[in-house]
Amino acid sequence: MRYRIARVVCLAVAAAAISVSAADPPGVKGWTASELKDFEKTLAAKMSAQKVASQSLGSFEGHNMLVAHREGNGQGEVHERQADVFIVQTGEAVVRVGGELVDAKQVRPNELLGSAVKGGVEKKVRPGDVLHIPAKTPHQMLVQSGQQVTYLVVKVDVP
Repeated sequence: MRYRIARVVCLAVAAAAISVSAADPPGVKGWTASELKDFEKTLAAKMSAQKVASQSLGSFEGHNMLVAHREGNGQGEVHERQADVFIVQTGEAVVRVGGELVDAKQVRPNELLGSAVKGGVEKKVRPGDVLHIPAKTPHQMLVQSGQQVTYLVVKVDVP
């Protein structure tokens, strides 16, 4: 009996040592493709009247990350000090980039929102697509009626 208890204690200590040594270094975080895809369902249940929901994944040195879900058009946006990188997980949308922000209003420092983006070019995005939008570039996510899009956003700070 004593041998059995000692053996269990040794195995528990060894398992704990392995899990401690296998821990991620500080600041390292990861999400599986399945976890990112699951945000479509969890965020759909939390949508605002504007048909959008988002969840922060974390803030890191020089950037932050979030997942967004849309079932309607977004507002026009300009980020003065952040570039956006969109990585589409599910659904599809059109992102209008460039052009002019209509009815621009500063809502936070270095952040402008407007009713739309006029002009520019339209980029259709689908699962697996990646789109980089430089700082100071007007952009707007457009989602057709009956459609949805869920996408990972990396917001990169720029000087």
